[in-house]
Amino acid sequence: MMPSLKLIKFTIVINNHVKIRYGFFIIHDQTEIDIDSQGESVKINSVLFNSMLYKGVVMCNEHKKILGPLIKKIHWRIDKRINETLKELDLTTAQSSVLRYLDHAEKKCIAVSQKDIEKYLNASNPTISGILDRLEDKGFINRINDYHDARKKIITLTDKARKINQAIVEKLDIFDEEMLSCLDDKEREELFDYLERIIAHLKESEVH
Repeated sequence: MMPSLKLIKFTIVINNHVKIRYGFFIIHDQTEIDIDSQGESVKINSVLFNSMLYKGVVMCNEHKKILGPLIKKIHWRIDKRINETLKELDLTTAQSSVLRYLDHAEKKCIAVSQKDIEKYLNASNPTISGILDRLEDKGFINRINDYHDARKKIITLTDKARKINQAIVEKLDIFDEEMLSCLDDKEREELFDYLERIIAHLKESEVH
């Protein structure tokens, strides 16, 4: 059988919405086509392709591994697991990050403002305000006036937060060990080295 170019109609599911897609593919006698229902990708003869809709035609390029989406997947799964782990302490990942930062600063006798937390977590003012509001409601932090600047609030831990911080560290240490249990010591060192090098490189290449 001679190869032929055929227009194939298929459906995919994106964010629970069914979408119709059309793609031109070169079809051989033994061609096997498998549409990935979880995203816009097509598998032909067990080779994965990314599909990009352009004027009604799906242009296929051989699938290439990209680091960004992989890091996002890891972050999403870690965030989900940590939220589940901290649920019994009535905390979220973001809230625990603030408490651990405040604990670290307190041990070094460093006063912390909301701006400091925004910079540390690389988050916006409204986002951090919301986190601090919820922590204050739960009795984990206090906001007190800065002696040198009445417009500025200093964020401090309550005794309740100080008692719970050790439990947070212990739970996160257990999760961290479980997450890395698939790697040996050498692989762990290499992983951290690679990630630190990538972070340093990205910082150097940032446009100011």
